[in-house]
Amino acid sequence: MQQKNFTFKTNTLTSFLFGFLFLFQMSCNDFLEVPPKSKIDPEDLIVDSISAETALTGIYNILNASDVNGEGNASTFRRNMLYILNGGSDEAVPNSNQILYQPYLTYTYNDSDIMGREAWLFFYAGIKRANFFLEKIEGVTFQGEFRKKEQIAEARFLRGIYYQYLAWLYGGVPIIKSIDGSGADTLSRATLQEVYTQIEEDLLFAYQNLPAQNSIPGRADKWSAAGYLSKMYLYLASAKENNIDRYHNTDINQLGWVESEIYYQKGYTINYAIIGQKALVEDYVHLFRAETNQNTYSEVLFGVEATNNQDVIVIYVNGFIPQGNINTNGGGYGIVRPSVELMDQYHQKDLRLANNVTGTINNQSVKENFFGVEYFVPQTINQGKTNISVGKWRQPVPGSYPLEPWASPCNFQLIRYADILLMQAEYEVKVNANETVARSYLKEVRERAAGGDSQLANELTFAYKKYDIMEEIRDERSRELCYEGWRKLDLIRWGIIEEVMKNLTLEGSKYQPQMELLKNNFAPYKIWLPIPETELILNTNLIQNSGY
Repeated sequence: MQQKNFTFKTNTLTSFLFGFLFLFQMSCNDFLEVPPKSKIDPEDLIVDSISAETALTGIYNILNASDVNGEGNASTFRRNMLYILNGGSDEAVPNSNQILYQPYLTYTYNDSDIMGREAWLFFYAGIKRANFFLEKIEGVTFQGEFRKKEQIAEARFLRGIYYQYLAWLYGGVPIIKSIDGSGADTLSRATLQEVYTQIEEDLLFAYQNLPAQNSIPGRADKWSAAGYLSKMYLYLASAKENNIDRYHNTDINQLGWVESEIYYQKGYTINYAIIGQKALVEDYVHLFRAETNQNTYSEVLFGVEATNNQDVIVIYVNGFIPQGNINTNGGGYGIVRPSVELMDQYHQKDLRLANNVTGTINNQSVKENFFGVEYFVPQTINQGKTNISVGKWRQPVPGSYPLEPWASPCNFQLIRYADILLMQAEYEVKVNANETVARSYLKEVRERAAGGDSQLANELTFAYKKYDIMEEIRDERSRELCYEGWRKLDLIRWGIIEEVMKNLTLEGSKYQPQMELLKNNFAPYKIWLPIPETELILNTNLIQNSGY
């Protein structure tokens, strides 16, 4: 078995573990009435290093699980989180009336919408699995204690980022400490300060105890933890600096405890430690094609693993590949379209443009061979931009892999080195007020966008330069990281999301008028999702976020 496949595959023992954990990982009492899938004593589930490894795999599984013991449907990074994190930004034009996606593309979500409820369900399932693992592994003897400490650090890393995504989505959330999840239905929401204290403790432990490179590709290492720590510090420092908590009148989501200067400095230190430890891959498009998954680990600090196993895939087809016939030419449904705002950010010679914004695909499209796999090449964008599509990821010609046409074996990158360079540019501005050094990090990213052509890199640098260095950084983050789940969080922490939504243009492409839905429906309190209705009913100690 390849190591990469092992990262998320579930074997028999894992299914036993999940059957037991099913009793505890659901926050709704009606779920608890479902009988366990195994009668194996839970005390026997983590008894040696092999079963511990399998259980740890179960915690990773949350990242791209199809369901959690029959509940939910691709509710994290297998599919749904791509829409929760990317929808409602100035990059993504909504093009769907589907009840699953539309609320998150158009700011019309409420506490009964499916994706918000299931994201809560899945991330808490991961937290409860981590709690159980961390308790039981203490009694397990390893031949080498180093691997035991490493497993503990991986579990704490995963618990930390699951809380981090919950905090980004909902604000303050309950902190579950019991190993079986008991009592979770009576817990009150912790404050953001309490949640981020938990996150910081877990991620710092992981940073201090994980190796610089995990022996299993795709697993968390020291730099994975550093990347999420840097994200946390930068989010909190800038969110406080820009007073985003003014949109909520409850104590839970207040940021008065954050001292921006201290958090910027903390972030600068941890982020700077990553510089030089990773490197940009030579070709930008290799980050977004399945055939080059193995070539991306030099740049990717942490991502969601995918394989040509139907159970371990990512689903980009609904909105993040060029629109076309899914069964004949590897096209997608096009429920997300690129915005004029994003297109206008690019110089026409910027190589990222041709990857991220394309035309549609049809059966007359020519084919290209990419590392031995055929792809239909998207059409040229026409003058009226009636065929404009998101092209960041691509689906090969159907039949290229032993998968359903909607399933992709391409990894989804969560944090990569280009992001670290761009964050370092922001830290240089905030900590050192050094625009020259900040722009040196921007240029490093742009040199790849120029294909290594130094003259073109200088041309891009000249074209992209802004008087306000922070505006220049904001634009560069969008050009480089579009559709990778960071834009809306960036707009929120910079305190400009309300202004950006008001100023969206309604012209420039066939789909751009649909941005009116964002303009009309956005309200500042919607920077956090509503606490799911099911949780409020079952736990009367929970308080709803302001505005809902």
